[in-house]
Amino acid sequence: MSFTKKTWVDRQVEYPGRRKLTPTGTADVYDVSREEGLEVAAGDALNAANLNNLENRIAGAIGNTANKSTLTTKTLSKTGWTGSEPPFTYSLSVSGVTSSSVQEIL
Repeated sequence: MSFTKKTWVDRQVEYPGRRKLTPTGTADVYDVSREEGLEVAAGDALNAANLNNLENRIAGAIGNTANKSTLTTKTLSKTGWTGSEPPFTYSLSVSGVTSSSVQEIL
């Protein structure tokens, strides 16, 4: 499973950051609520459900065995090379390597 990208949407309102203070009856204590006017776009909530979904998608992409590297050591012998002049060729079979896999030779 590859990582599935999510396009996050910001919440858009008429008066961002504006709050209403409502006295509670106790001196200098207020309840605070949003008073941002018209909501243009609801946007995506920053909450546990969305963050856990993100964590799970990342873990799924990282945990995919198709994305993991495997180190294999092979030794080229003096014999087995073909060609009478450079560049010479050496054929080597490595288990698990396909025509579409990526190899790094060190």
